[in-house]
Amino acid sequence: MSLMKRIHYEVEMWKEHHETFVGNNFDQRFMGTFHWKSDGTIDRLKTANTLIQSDLLQMRHRFMLACNYWDDKRVLSIWEQMTVGLKNYFYVIQTYDIPESERPFAINVIHWIRMFTGVGEGNNGGQEWFRSYNWGVEFLQDSLAQNSTAEERLEIVKRAIHWNYESYHQSGRFCVFPRAADLGLEDPDALTKCHLPRILHIILCEKIIPRGLDLNFVELLQEFWSLIPNESKEFVKRCDIYEPIALIVDNDRSVLPALKKYLYHNQ
Repeated sequence: MSLMKRIHYEVEMWKEHHETFVGNNFDQRFMGTFHWKSDGTIDRLKTANTLIQSDLLQMRHRFMLACNYWDDKRVLSIWEQMTVGLKNYFYVIQTYDIPESERPFAINVIHWIRMFTGVGEGNNGGQEWFRSYNWGVEFLQDSLAQNSTAEERLEIVKRAIHWNYESYHQSGRFCVFPRAADLGLEDPDALTKCHLPRILHIILCEKIIPRGLDLNFVELLQEFWSLIPNESKEFVKRCDIYEPIALIVDNDRSVLPALKKYLYHNQ
């Protein structure tokens, strides 16, 4: 039962996050493309690789998915398979034509078009034009972090946390809490002081409450809390999120059944 619950949760989250690409009528054949990690989560990059190169999706959705998962040059292989008519469709697409809920994904398509075809504004090779949209797209892998400064990496994490916290953006998977050392951040406190309550909110509402006893996020939260400086803990104590976090830290898994009342957003 525990395994089935975990699989169901993962599949439902994947469907919700990928509705822009696969639609709201889920084709059961997509299940055959899923790659799974040893921790019971879907390997989204490998799964995307399979879908992009399969015929289960329309070509335009394969291209859009590639723009959100693959590095820029690799997308060329999909672009070259597209018809002239489909290319022309993407040439003229504008941000204001796109529903707001789809903009974080479509904006990377527009960026790719402008970078590699020279069509439209913002084709000078810089990234500033589209950064305000794509920080929160969970499908971006490591290319931005690898090719940016410590200050830029810090900004990536800050904006991702902000987007995760907004209820209509489904990017909570982007970071539970990225380790500062892994990102090369020189001042981890710059994250902690301003964003710690939101990080804790993401852990509670995206990981612990939906998954319950399936995974070890309770233990990870307790370890994470033990590493937080006392000054930052005092700041969290003034926030609504502190009450459920304190319950978990002090009482371990025994309080999990009572946590659903804390499943709130944007407080």
